[in-house]
Amino acid sequence: MSIIPVDASIAPELIEFWAKKYKETKDELDTLKENATYDLVSKNEEILSVVRSIKTTVVEDATLRQEFEAVSQEKDALVARLAQVEAERDALSTQVKLHTEQVRSLATEAISNRHSTLTHLFRPVSFIPQSHLAPIMLFPDFKEVLAHLPNIYAGERIQFISRPPSTLPMYIPVLGQHGYWFNGAQGPFQLVVEGLPAEWTYLGKYVSAPFVANDMRLSEWLALDERTRVAHASQVAALLRQPTDQTDLNANANQQDIKRRYDTGEWKVPCFSLQCVGYSMPLCQALQIAALKVQRQQADRGNTAAGNASSSAPAVAPRSETAQVPQTGAEEPSRDAPCCKAESTEERVPKKMRLSPKIMVKLEL
Repeated sequence: MSIIPVDASIAPELIEFWAKKYKETKDELDTLKENATYDLVSKNEEILSVVRSIKTTVVEDATLRQEFEAVSQEKDALVARLAQVEAERDALSTQVKLHTEQVRSLATEAISNRHSTLTHLFRPVSFIPQSHLAPIMLFPDFKEVLAHLPNIYAGERIQFISRPPSTLPMYIPVLGQHGYWFNGAQGPFQLVVEGLPAEWTYLGKYVSAPFVANDMRLSEWLALDERTRVAHASQVAALLRQPTDQTDLNANANQQDIKRRYDTGEWKVPCFSLQCVGYSMPLCQALQIAALKVQRQQADRGNTAAGNASSSAPAVAPRSETAQVPQTGAEEPSRDAPCCKAESTEERVPKKMRLSPKIMVKLEL
């Protein structure tokens, strides 16, 4: 056994050296522990964040799936409801078409029955040849035409009936023949009606009387267009608001209430016969000549206005060129002749007939 000599003089230095090394190693170990702990905590936080994100995604996905299922169910319900509504619509459309056809059929039947009654009520007349065609006169305002009629027609009563929707339908099969209307004017009077806008036709001389048991049927009323029914209700409401001897009528009745009464059949529009008692060819020709003069005046006024205007746009050609005036050799009417008497449907209507103001014109020619 050998003995290692030890120099006791360097012992303090060795102790100090190893104490320093120990401290450095310990500090380094503590640093490593701290770093390892921080990294572990950081990784744990990252893992927890990922887990939370996954959990949130799963919850959102479940919510979306529930919402999607609810939307799908709602869609299926809407599709089923839509199919049901379409089926109901088709059924209602079929019913409406059937109802419309029935209304038109009943209205046509009512018209035919009145015509049949007229043939037994009045004898056939032949005031004009069958070859005579309906002359079309073009003018917007009948008052201007009246101003150009000869003096011999100053005392003539002329009834001008405008077209829908201002009047109810009137039915006259051909010129100079009997018919009926829903206007209370009596007569005798010369009848001029408007077919198309600003196109008028002279039908003949007529007298009118109540057409008993031939009031407008509900089917005929419903066959009218909405504007015509509203216009008639409005005119009746205006007449009811006027002073009258019929105290039992409701003076405060409004248009909607009156239209409802007609729509339900509670009220009926009275019908009046039209008996043709003559046809004046001279008056027909005079009306045509007067209408042509009005057209020429309008054309002159249009040309004057176009000449004074700064615009270079060409003036619209007047419709007077379409008027056909027969060559009769009749004497030119005097320009100073007073106009004849013109009556609207609200003039000379007896109080008992005020519930049937004129409303619509419809010719069967």
